Amino acid sequence: MALRPFSLTHVEYEAGSRLGLLCAVLSLAPPFVICAHATLLASRRDLGAAALLAGALLNVVANSALKAAAREPRPPHPALRQPDGGDAFGWPSAHAQFAFFYAAYAALWALSGRWRVRLLVWRVLVAAGALAAAAGVAASRVALGYHTQPQVAAGAGIGAALGAAFFAFVELALRPRFAALAAWAPLRALRVRDCSEVDTLLVEFEAVVLAAARKGR
Repeated sequence: MALRPFSLTHVEYEAGSRLGLLCAVLSLAPPFVICAHATLLASRRDLGAAALLAGALLNVVANSALKAAAREPRPPHPALRQPDGGDAFGWPSAHAQFAFFYAAYAALWALSGRWRVRLLVWRVLVAAGALAAAAGVAASRVALGYHTQPQVAAGAGIGAALGAAFFAFVELALRPRFAALAAWAPLRALRVRDCSEVDTLLVEFEAVVLAAARKGR
C-alpha cells in the first residue's frame, strides 16, 4: 500500500543553519495567518474580515488551478519525494502568491484610509511592513530549494494582482452592501456585523456599555 504524508506544514532546512531556520519559520506563515484570521473572524464576526478570508481561500483555489494547468515541476529537492501530484508542481509558488495577496490587500487597506489612522507615516509603515514580510516568505521558498526564482516571481505577481483586484471588489461592490447584509435575519442571528465605520471597536463597545449602565441607574 502506497503511503503519502500530509505535508501542509512540512518544511526541511539544513541542520544547524540559522538562516535555514528563519526561512522555515517564514514558510509556515500562510497556515499561521489563516488560523489567526479565522480566529479573528470567529471573535469579531465582521463582514470585512469574512470577505478577506473568502478572498484568500479563492486565491488558494486559483493557485491550485494554475499549477494543475501549467504542470511545471519544482526544482529537485530531497523533501519532495512524490514524482506525481500537486506537490510536484511549482508554478506559481503558492506561498508567494498567498503572502502577496494578503500584503497587497493590507497595503491598500492602510494607504487608502480604510485603516483609520490619521498619520500617513504609520499607514506607509504598515504597507511597507506587509510587503517586506511577503517578500521574506517568497525569498524563503527559493532559499530552501522548494521553488525557482521565476516560480516565486510569478506567485508574487499573481498574488499581488489578485489582492489588489479583490480589495477593489470589496470596496466598490461588497462594502456598500455590508449594512444590508448585517441586517439580514440569518446573519443577525449569528451576530454578524459591519464594523466598517467604527474607528476603534473596543472604545465604541465600552461607550455603548457605559451608556446602557447609566440608563439602568
